[in-house]
Amino acid sequence: MPPNNREAEEIVLGAILLEKGALDRIGDVISPKMFYVEAHEKIYSAMVSLADRHEPVDYLTVKEELERMGMLDLVGGILGIVKLTNKVSSSAHIEAHANLIKGNFIKRELVRVSSIIQENALDPTVSPKENIELAERLILEIGQSSVGGEMITISDVMRNALNQINEWGKNDSYITGVATGFSELDSVTRGWQPTDLIILGARPSVGKTAMALTYAKAAAESGTTVGVWSLEMKSVMLGIRMLASESGVYMNKLQIGRLDDMAKRATITAAEKLSKLPILFDEGMNVTINSLKRRARVMKKKNNLGLIIIDYLQLMSGSEDKKGNREQEISAISRGLKSIANELAIPVIALSQLSREGGGDTNWEVGPKVSALRESGAIEQDADVIIMYWAPSDADVLKDPLLEGRRKAKVAKQRNGILKTIDIKFNPFTQAITMYEEAAQGMPDGNWKPVSKPLFND
Repeated sequence: MPPNNREAEEIVLGAILLEKGALDRIGDVISPKMFYVEAHEKIYSAMVSLADRHEPVDYLTVKEELERMGMLDLVGGILGIVKLTNKVSSSAHIEAHANLIKGNFIKRELVRVSSIIQENALDPTVSPKENIELAERLILEIGQSSVGGEMITISDVMRNALNQINEWGKNDSYITGVATGFSELDSVTRGWQPTDLIILGARPSVGKTAMALTYAKAAAESGTTVGVWSLEMKSVMLGIRMLASESGVYMNKLQIGRLDDMAKRATITAAEKLSKLPILFDEGMNVTINSLKRRARVMKKKNNLGLIIIDYLQLMSGSEDKKGNREQEISAISRGLKSIANELAIPVIALSQLSREGGGDTNWEVGPKVSALRESGAIEQDADVIIMYWAPSDADVLKDPLLEGRRKAKVAKQRNGILKTIDIKFNPFTQAITMYEEAAQGMPDGNWKPVSKPLFND
C-alpha cells in the first residue's frame, strides 16, 4: 500500500465543511493532487473551486459543485459528504493534518520517481549522465510541487538581507551577476542579474547587434554560457562581425576575402580565441516563446546556460497559432521572456526596435524615451532593465565631426538600481564597441577620432 493517511484526509475535509475560513489556513499547504483517495481529491477540488469564486463552502454548495463536475456519485452522494464531519469536531489541528497529507504525497512521489530512475538505470541505451540529469530533474520537480507559500517575519527578512550583503562582500568584484563588458554599466547594474529581463532599445543601423555581441563575448569570457537567438541574420554573419571586432580587420575586407598575411594572422588568431568561448547560436527563424523555452531548458540542463540574448524581440512570434492582434502578441512575448528568466534563474536580454514616431529624431544629449519602444506597453511593464541606445544624427555630426562614431547608452529603467547615461565608442568598420573614456585614453586632446583608412592594405 502506497504511503497515505485516509483518516487525516477525512478530518481535513470535515473541518473545512464545519468551519468557515478553515480552507484559507491550509490552501497553500496542500493541493487536490496530494489526496490519496480519489473521492477526497474530487471533494477538495470542488471546495477550492468554490473558494476561488468567493462562494461559501458548505454541504449544499459542495454538493452542487460536484454535480456540476459530474463527480457526485463518485464521492458517494450527499451522504458521502456528510459522513466527513463525523471524524472531526473542530478545525483546531487542521494544519497538522494537512501536513500529514502533504508528507504522504511526497513519499508516494519519491516511490514513483525511484521506480522511473531504477528503470532508466537498467536501460543499457541510457547513459549514466542522462540518468543523473533525469534523477535531478524529477527530484527537483517534487520539491517545487510540494512547496507552499508562507509568511515570513521582518526579523527573518532582515537576517536574510544581512546574510546576502555579507555574501556579496566576499566577492573580489562588485559584479554580482553576469559581466556586461562595460565597467560603467557594471557599476550601475552590478552585472546582469538572474531572473532579470533586459531590453536594449535602438533604431536600425546604430549598432545594437554589435552591442549584443559585445555583451555575449564579455559574459562568455567571464565563464557564463551564452545562448544567442538571431532572428535577423545567420550565425555566420554574426561570426564575421565578431571576427572583425576581435581582430581589428575591417568587415568589408573579410566579406570579400582579400586579406594580406598580417590580416590573415589576426583573423585566425581571433577565430581561435573566440572558438574557445561558451557561446551557442540558434538559427531558428520562426521562433516562438514556447520553442524558445523548450530550447533554453535543454541548453540549461546540457550546457548550464547562463544568459539568453535575442536579436530581436519584434521578429518573434507569441505562439504557433498567432491568435490575437500584434499588440497582444508582443505582450505574450514580453511576459514569456520574463517567465523564462524566472524559471531558469538567468538574465534574458532582448533587443527591441524603436518606433519612428518616438525614436526617429533623437536629441543627442537626451536620447529617446522609453515610450519609443515599438509596442512598448507590456515591454515597459515586464522589463527589469531598459537600456536606450542611440547615435548622433547626421546634422549633429555636421556640426561637430568629433561625434562621428559616438554612441550613448542610457539605463532608462532599473527596478533595483540607479539610472545613468554612458558614453560609448562604436567603430562601424570593425563593429567594435568600447567605453568612450577607455578609447580616449592616451590621446593628446582627450577625444576619439574615427579611423579614415583601412587597418590592413592588400
